[in-house]
Amino acid sequence: MTLNIRPIQGAAELEAVRQQRQAVHAGELGFRALPEDSPFAVADAALDISGHLFGAFDGSRLVASVRVNYGETSLPEGGFGPYAALYGMERFGPMFPSQISVVTKLVAEPAWRSGTLMSQFGVELYTHTRDTQPQVMFCLIDCVPMLKAFFEQIGYRQIGPPFQHPTAGKVLPLAFAVYDQQHFTKIGSPLAAVCPWHDTASVDWFERRFAAELVED
Repeated sequence: MTLNIRPIQGAAELEAVRQQRQAVHAGELGFRALPEDSPFAVADAALDISGHLFGAFDGSRLVASVRVNYGETSLPEGGFGPYAALYGMERFGPMFPSQISVVTKLVAEPAWRSGTLMSQFGVELYTHTRDTQPQVMFCLIDCVPMLKAFFEQIGYRQIGPPFQHPTAGKVLPLAFAVYDQQHFTKIGSPLAAVCPWHDTASVDWFERRFAAELVED
């Protein structure tokens, strides 16, 4: 069945997203539940408001969702809250925060985790960033180790050692240069079809800065 992937609209849909996260993260995956007044939980709620949330809908029913945030100065830590420190964004130097995006809170119902849904989300977020945030040169995400190979197929590459996420436990920091057309094409990423060019300057900087971490397994 064809899904409709679109931005989340209104308070009711945002609440549906949050309930879905709770069901998957805490109920199914056993992620640590944080008190609503804890600093990380408070910051995450603010990132929902400042971020761009997308949902995948089967008819009117939400089956998956994801969030992307872009660098700005109106929120702490360059607009990324605690994720700035978690991901070590200071390593991006003058590119932080304005040229960085962060994808978080990717969840899906079990029946929709196979197939192409996650790749469709990747393409949707990529084209949204490309078309509305042209200043963004790098996209960051974290994932549990067992999902590393999946995200590498999209184009992400590990940029540091594992760290402890406050709710998910051990995770890996991953990133890609947004206009790394050569890498996307080489690995057969779905992003190759929507990446409009190869930006040599940002890709070369990225590969020099993270040379030790980008060694393939």
